[in-house]
Amino acid sequence: MIEKNQRLVVFTSNSSKDATEGIAYQWKYTVENQNGNNGMVAGKCPNRGESPAMNTITRSLIVMNHFHDHPSILDACLDNSAPLMDMLNTCYEAAGKRWPNFIVVDFYKVPPLAS
Repeated sequence: MIEKNQRLVVFTSNSSKDATEGIAYQWKYTVENQNGNNGMVAGKCPNRGESPAMNTITRSLIVMNHFHDHPSILDACLDNSAPLMDMLNTCYEAAGKRWPNFIVVDFYKVPPLAS
């Protein structure tokens, strides 16, 4: 991975692994919006239940989820265009005018459907 200039970021939701295995405890470093359908409401960027509030500035990394509860290639094609840009702007405001470091979407590498 190093030779290809690629990186892997690993977090855990188990706080004990931070001390025992050296894996970063996610909620110590990140804020994250709600995933699934409840996180894709236009004009809103609520935090995920486990996450501190989106505008918590003591967390330096921002994760933005943008995918439905049930994956669909057709929905993802539409979701990953203008609605994604709208949600980026909404979550930017909710996170205290900070852009997401990570954006989670469905099917980002699926080729366009043949017509």
